[in-house]
Amino acid sequence: MFGRINAIFFGAIIGGAAVFGAQRYHFVRAADGIEVVPKMSSTFEDTYVDVRAFSVADWANHKMLAASLATNNKSHVFGDANIEAVNDKFGKVFEALKN
Repeated sequence: MFGRINAIFFGAIIGGAAVFGAQRYHFVRAADGIEVVPKMSSTFEDTYVDVRAFSVADWANHKMLAASLATNNKSHVFGDANIEAVNDKFGKVFEALKN
């Protein structure tokens, strides 16, 4: 009986930690690996995102993720081809968030 209670308690701790991480961090799968980036607000939106084949239109649909990446100096995740277009489209937002 004592083993079951410990298992339940351990599961509750792991579950709580998973919820905490999902609300506060983006886990971004990029071409060079996984990046962990703090979210700008505590939500479950965009917890895990695979950005290896993202286009500019995809970045437009994930504005908070793009802003979090830019704010935390992870702009290399955007990729060389998309960085100019993303900066043109969201440059004012990035500058406002950095200041």
